[in-house]
Amino acid sequence: MEARITGHRRCGLIARTVFWLSLLFYVCSFALPAFDIVIDQQPSSSFGYQAFLIGIMAPFSSPYYGGPRAFASWLANPLFWWGTFQSARYRCRQASIAGGLATILAASLLIGEGNKCLLREGYYVWLMSMGMFALVSTWWWRNSRTSSEMGSSCIIVDN
Repeated sequence: MEARITGHRRCGLIARTVFWLSLLFYVCSFALPAFDIVIDQQPSSSFGYQAFLIGIMAPFSSPYYGGPRAFASWLANPLFWWGTFQSARYRCRQASIAGGLATILAASLLIGEGNKCLLREGYYVWLMSMGMFALVSTWWWRNSRTSSEMGSSCIIVDN
């Protein structure tokens, strides 16, 4: 019985660590180069915080800012925030759905037309943070006894 308790606690610790790492990677992605813009054969790097601002402006500006495709990818940000808010409120089903949708939207830049060679490490760290959050929130959801007790099977042990 003691080994089972230790195993469950270890699972919970790993899940919480992955959750906090996903938040850390998300924040760090804003300080890393996210993509390059080539002007007159000279590449110029844009950082994650710039990509965030460009994504907000994308539907309201010229196609230079990426248009609807860039905005669709940017929508992963509010979904990620909403998912982390839901996980803090122990609503793991909603967090899992938000994490999955955020990951799909974030990965949408890898599908279809466009020069994927211009994407830089900041984009991939950002995408990885979305994927990590989706995985851990889904794991919490699948391992909880009810939809209102996130990760209870790793924290609370039956007697």
